Amino acid sequence: MTKETLDRCAAPTTGTANACTTTRRHTVVPRADVWETEEAAHLAIELPGVSKDGLDLRVEHDRLVVSATPESLEPEGTARRVEWRSTAFRRAFVLTDDADREGIDAELKNGLLHVTIPRRADKRPRTIDVRVESN
Repeated sequence: MTKETLDRCAAPTTGTANACTTTRRHTVVPRADVWETEEAAHLAIELPGVSKDGLDLRVEHDRLVVSATPESLEPEGTARRVEWRSTAFRRAFVLTDDADREGIDAELKNGLLHVTIPRRADKRPRTIDVRVESN
């Protein structure tokens, strides 16, 4: 392929960028699985290409907010066509009043963020012992 063939991938759009070389970042809502046990709520959030340095996990008011940016792929040499757009991930989960905000734990492994949100001890289901009165 020649340079001219590669450069003809798109006509210029408004401004100076064209569809071949645009570097605009777009935000995506990552897929997540959510499940509960008596002790905690659990999240598994898909964050491909994200390292710990590109991850921000925080509690804001009554929400657990996940923001992440994958490591950018910067090829050496002169780019002739760039279709891989830089992506940012962002998603928020509502924390109920039974969530122990101080006890939240998270682990990032192979592009999957596992978050455990424990229930406050005073909000967990408990068994009540029933006395039986004998006559």
